[in-house]
Amino acid sequence: MKTRSQTHWLIDAVLFLGLIAAFFPDVTGVEQHQRIGIFGGALAVLHLALHWEWESAVTSRFFGRTSNTSRLYLLIDGGIMLGFLAMVGTGLVISTWLGLTLSNFGGWLTLHIIASIGTLLLVLTKVTLHWRWIASVGRKVLEPAPSLPSAAAPKGAVSRREFLGVMGVAGFGAAVALTSGASGLLSQLFSETEASPEESPETSSASAESAASSTGTNAYSSIDNSTASSSRSGVAQSVESPAQSSVQVVSEDSAACSVACRRGCSFPGHCRRYTDSNGNGRCDWGECM
Repeated sequence: MKTRSQTHWLIDAVLFLGLIAAFFPDVTGVEQHQRIGIFGGALAVLHLALHWEWESAVTSRFFGRTSNTSRLYLLIDGGIMLGFLAMVGTGLVISTWLGLTLSNFGGWLTLHIIASIGTLLLVLTKVTLHWRWIASVGRKVLEPAPSLPSAAAPKGAVSRREFLGVMGVAGFGAAVALTSGASGLLSQLFSETEASPEESPETSSASAESAASSTGTNAYSSIDNSTASSSRSGVAQSVESPAQSSVQVVSEDSAACSVACRRGCSFPGHCRRYTDSNGNGRCDWGECM
C-alpha cells in the first residue's frame, strides 16, 4: 500500500513528464497536445490542493515568523501555478477546440511558448531544491520492498549516485524540451517577420482573382481577334485560336499565383501555423490561392 508521500511523488512525476511531452506537438499532434495541456493543468490544481494546508500556513506567516526557505518554496509554487494558468489559458485561446478567429494568432502563440518555457524553468528549479525528497521517495516507489531490512545504509540516506540520477533525468528532459521550445519560439518570431511584408491567404486570393479576371479579359480580346482573322483564313484556324487562348489563360494564371509561406508544410503537426480551410489536405499558407 502506497503512503501519502509516494502518492504525491507519482502525481508530480506524471505532471513533470506531461510538461515535457507538451513541448513536442510535432510528435504528439495538435489534438493530443491540447489534451496533455488540459490534463497537466488539472494535475497542477490537484498538486496545489494536496499541499493547501502548508501553503495557506506559510502564506499567513509570509511577513511574520517563518523561514526564508519556506518563503522561497511558496514563491516558486506560486510562479509554477501562474505559469500553468497562462499556459492553459493561452492554449485554449489558440486551440482548435474553440476555433476562435484571431487577428494576432502569432502573438498568442508566442505568449503560450514563453509561458511554457518559464514554467519549465521554475519546475526544474523546484526539482533541484527537492532532489533529496524525490530520490528517497522514488527509491521506495520504483524499487520493490526488500524481504529483510538492510543495514548497508542508514534509513533515509541519499547517495551521490541517486542525486546524479534525479538531476540527470530531470536535467536531460528539461534541456531537450527547452531546446524544442526555444526553436519553436524562434521559428514563430521569424515567421512573423517574414509574413509581415507578404500577403495573407485572403489577400492573395483577392489578388489572384483580380489577376485571373484581367487575364480572362485579355483572353476574350484575343479570342475576338482570332475569330475575326479566322473568318478570312478558314475554319481550322478559328478552332485552333480558342485552344491557344486557353493555354495563355493557364500560363498567365500560374504566373499570378503566389503563396504566403514557402516552408512546404503539407500536413498537421509539422507546422504550428497549419490551416486547411478548403479541406484539400494541404496547408492554405503554402498552396496557390
